[in-house]
Order: sequence, then C-alpha cells, then structure tokens
Amino acid sequence: MAQGRFFNGLDNRERRKVAVIGSRVYEQLFPLRDDAIGASIKISGISFTVVGVFEPSAIGDQARKDAGLVFLPNETLRNCFNQEGWIDLIRMSPQKGVHSSVIEKEAIDFLKDRHNISPQDIGVYGSYNTQKEFDKYMALFSGMAAFSWFIAIGTIFSGVIGVGNIMLIFVKERNQEIGLRKALGATIVSIAVMVVEEAIFLTSLSGLLGLLAGKLLLNFINYLCMLFSVNAEVFHNPTVNNDTCVIALVVLIICGTLTALIPAVSAAKINPIVALKDE
Repeated sequence: MAQGRFFNGLDNRERRKVAVIGSRVYEQLFPLRDDAIGASIKISGISFTVVGVFEPSAIGDQARKDAGLVFLPNETLRNCFNQEGWIDLIRMSPQKGVHSSVIEKEAIDFLKDRHNISPQDIGVYGSYNTQKEFDKYMALFSGMAAFSWFIAIGTIFSGVIGVGNIMLIFVKERNQEIGLRKALGATIVSIAVMVVEEAIFLTSLSGLLGLLAGKLLLNFINYLCMLFSVNAEVFHNPTVNNDTCVIALVVLIICGTLTALIPAVSAAKINPIVALKDE
C-alpha cells in the first residue's frame, strides 16, 4: 500500500462504498493531489470513497496492468452492480504439497453433486489449471539447470586439467631448485606440500577472479536492462546465489588440490643428484 489501507471485514460486511485504486489510476484521476485518501470516484454512476492506493507487486507489463485496477469490497460490488445470487468465477490455491489438479477435480465434483448435475456432463463447469502450465515451465527450467550443471562441471574439469598441466610444467622447470632443496635437507613431504600449496593458491585466485568477473557481468546486464527498459518479465535481475558461489569455489579448490597430487608426487621423487646435473 502506497497510501491509506486495504479493505477489512467491516467494509465487506457493511457493504461500504469504498475503493482501493492502483497507482496509475491515482496519477490519472488525481494528478494535482498529494494523496487520494478521502477522494470520491464514480463507477457506472455510483460514488465510492478512496481509502487506499497500492503499488503493484508484479513486474513489467503485468505491473502496468495491475496499476490500472480498482478494487471494491466483494459484498459492495455484488450489491451495487446486481451480482447477488450468482458467482462468475472461483479461484483456489492448494496448500503446499497438494497438486492443484486434485483440487480442480474435487471442486468440480462437489459442484456437480451440489447442483444435481450428472458426473458425465463435462460442459457445465469450465476450469483452467495454471499448475499444468507451471509444470511445463518447471520442466523447462529443470532442463536448463541440468544443462547449466553439465557446462559448469565440464568447465571445472577443464580448469582442473589446466592446473595439473601447469603444475607439471612448474615441477619440470624448477627441477634444479627442487633438487637443491632436497640436497639441503628438504623432506619429501615438504616438497610435496610446496607443490600442493601453489596449486591451492592458483585455483583459489582463479576461482575468486572468475566469481568477481561473473558478478560484474551480471551487474552490467542488470544495468543494461534498466537503461534500455528491457521487458523485466522475461529477464529480470539475474543473480547467482552466494551459497552456490562458495560451493563452486570449494569444489574447484578440492579438485585442484587432488590434481596437484600427481605433480607433487613427481616432485617428491626427484633425485637431487640428477636434478642438479639437469640443464
């Protein structure tokens, strides 16, 4: 609510002629008023007192549509516009864990039984189940998520291979240094730990830089969406969960550490005499 209040039980029971209007209605009807509370509007010749102005919670085109709505208490609406004694539409939302197709069937069966309609007559009550469309979209998103995981795992795997190759080259190029360390008393464990530590540093640094680049890219995309007024219903506020970022970084470091074990073992096995003679 941007101004005033929404309806309460008393408004409905006493059939008060009050209205809650959308922000777009307020701007069009009362452009010179600081607020619309207490103002009167006429709907089909009947006056209603404005008690609240709301901002739509939707986004994009739906937000613009919602901002143009006017709400009246249900009993007031039915009394003022001769709608008593009949119901045009019933909307239902199932509880968590209950599929709406179950509610849809039970509701239609109940109405048919209540009004002595044959169960085989399918043309009396019409229904539309958004759960079916929702399931289609969720299946699409699940497929996209699975594909994203495949790409992410492949990227991490290729990065780990790259780290392993770099560490192998590192061991080869620093052959004499490692031989000298061993000749001066460095243990096999200390040599292996040195290689693993450098691998951890390399994977951690690359992972953090990758996450930073991804965050900056998403912020840039958000900026472009706002700058060019991209349809927000289709593409709105792309983000990456912080927990996902932490998990990805930890997995990357673990994989990099495991990959570094092979170069670490190779470095630990270097013969100092042979290494010092190496050109």
